[in-house]
Amino acid sequence: MKLLVIGDSILKRQTLNGLISFPKRIFNDDIDLYINGNCSFTTNNLKDIKSSYDYIIIHIGICDVFLRYPDGLNKYDEKTAWNQNVPINIFKKNIDSFIKRCSIDSVIVLSSIIKPDVKFLHIGGFNYNNILDEQINKYNMVLSNFEKYSNVVYINLVDSINKILEKYRMSYNDIFCDASGHITEKQNIIDIYGEMWKNAIKKVPEIAGLLRI
Repeated sequence: MKLLVIGDSILKRQTLNGLISFPKRIFNDDIDLYINGNCSFTTNNLKDIKSSYDYIIIHIGICDVFLRYPDGLNKYDEKTAWNQNVPINIFKKNIDSFIKRCSIDSVIVLSSIIKPDVKFLHIGGFNYNNILDEQINKYNMVLSNFEKYSNVVYINLVDSINKILEKYRMSYNDIFCDASGHITEKQNIIDIYGEMWKNAIKKVPEIAGLLRI
């Protein structure tokens, strides 16, 4: 049984400096686990990913939705449109194409995009919080709509995050350390992040059986 977890630098950075990433913490050892975490990974890169897996978890999106400054500017200009790294129509097309390449028997889990903590969204003298909140909601709606395919499940991580923060009496920025949504690079924090993921996946019958007890 083969499980692929696709991520960006949020996942990649969990594999460095002797750290154990959250997928290795929460899934059973008898599964063939493949981790594909790459810096600046967007849905544009899905075309390069093989799709021959029994289970696929896709945990990307912040690099798609987050702005890239308009040419010649070093900050967002309120008079110009939000300059998404991957426009939402391309984002939708990229994921749709990947799903259609996968076997109908593959279970594909799409996770919601997590917004970085508000304190990191004051950049270059501008507050991006409301703009990014609106954009992430739009992109997450695209992700949730892919449940129209019988082999696709969407999980919203917000509830699981809030419950884990309450359990450990932590704040949001105890786990998420910067504007890209990276996880604080300490094993105990990665393990708490993994517990959050485990709680979310428990609600998905198609994949819950792969979790460590």
